Amino acid sequence: MTFPVAPYSPKQSRPVDQPLTGTAFLCDERGEGEPIGRRRPECDAMTVRFPISLRRDHDDIPEQDARRVRAMRHLAKARMRYCGLAALADDVELVVSELVTNAIEHSRGTQITMTLRLLGSILRITVRDGTARRPRIRRPDDDAENGRGLLLVRWIAEQHHGFCGTSPDGTTAWCALPARRR
Repeated sequence: MTFPVAPYSPKQSRPVDQPLTGTAFLCDERGEGEPIGRRRPECDAMTVRFPISLRRDHDDIPEQDARRVRAMRHLAKARMRYCGLAALADDVELVVSELVTNAIEHSRGTQITMTLRLLGSILRITVRDGTARRPRIRRPDDDAENGRGLLLVRWIAEQHHGFCGTSPDGTTAWCALPARRR
């Protein structure tokens, strides 16, 4: 079951409408956001679900899926500014880029879900591809053209004294960063 979620600012007496159009903002009963009426004032959640092309191993990523990565990067960066977290915007943009790219590249499904959830002073970025294959951090050769995405996410998390990981079933990769609103 999903519930529509609008961003909430503790300085306002009610949720405000989402200014972006054409994007689904949802939360689910597993805790990715909270239903309207039960949200805490410190919570801001945004979930975007989008389709991807069904691919086999080693197929090139179709252009429309590559454009989704760019769109999610820009959306995440704009969301950080909207939430008063401009200082995190560049790093969040990079984390989202790597996690969404990894999900598209390795998914055997047709849908990706990205959630940005700010609860108190923790920003949690999750990307779910629904494929039960655990992502793994590789040690690529110096001349390899890929294979560094999860290493980069881990490095960013460590620089902010945050954490990153994957769900036990391998369907979700996440990064949690301390966040202070300005």
